[in-house]
Amino acid sequence: MELLFFYLVALVAVLSGFLVIKCKSPINSAISLVMTFFCLAIFYVMLHFLVYAGLDQRFDLAAILEDIAERPYITIGMTALVLLIPLALTSTKAMMRRLGRRWQQLHRLVYPIAILGVWHFYWQVKLDTLEALVYAAVLAALLGFRLTHWWRRRTPGKSVDSRSNHDRSAHARRSL
Repeated sequence: MELLFFYLVALVAVLSGFLVIKCKSPINSAISLVMTFFCLAIFYVMLHFLVYAGLDQRFDLAAILEDIAERPYITIGMTALVLLIPLALTSTKAMMRRLGRRWQQLHRLVYPIAILGVWHFYWQVKLDTLEALVYAAVLAALLGFRLTHWWRRRTPGKSVDSRSNHDRSAHARRSL
């Protein structure tokens, strides 16, 4: 449970780091911070999986596959893990250069992965879901902020050409 807690904190930190980058902060330090938290998140997700596979299932592949099929929270957790693997493999500077724009498209998987992580946590806890709901609220706020930022960037603002004819003629008279 502690590992899942740290995983969610790390994912929220990664998403927060993306927000920091988008808010025009010093780019190099922000990217470094995001990559550090991302590496920690991957490390703890893998550790969480190894603890599950080793302690709970004794590395019995048949039991793990049966558990994935029978328990929805394990299915969601495994889906998040599988989606996280390509991000982990392409998180180096060399892969960023090699993939170009496709790197950014691939790394947008962090959003559904974060949702799956919170969902996995929510379904895993049996009695007290308050902590999982707090993570869901924080994630919803971060994703809402990100979506708002994306929407504003996509929606064109008022440009000089969007002024009415009356505004243009008034501007022309003032400039004479």
